[in-house]
Amino acid sequence: MSAHRQSTGKEQAADAKRKKKKLLSTDINTTTFIQNTYDKWLRTKIYFTLCAIGMNFKHIELLSEGAFTLCR
Repeated sequence: MSAHRQSTGKEQAADAKRKKKKLLSTDINTTTFIQNTYDKWLRTKIYFTLCAIGMNFKHIELLSEGAFTLCR
């Protein structure tokens, strides 16, 4: 027969506190990771959007130069 020691209320409270602290730490780390990933994605999206706008203006500039050349 194995002796099974019952845990006291104090031990259970301490264990619950440790679990809560660990979960909170995990939640904070997960939230930070998601925020950093989103920020990187947003910066990349803005960069590519600005590049696309810049390329459109360059395209218009080249077209207008070509039109002026044809009109001369």
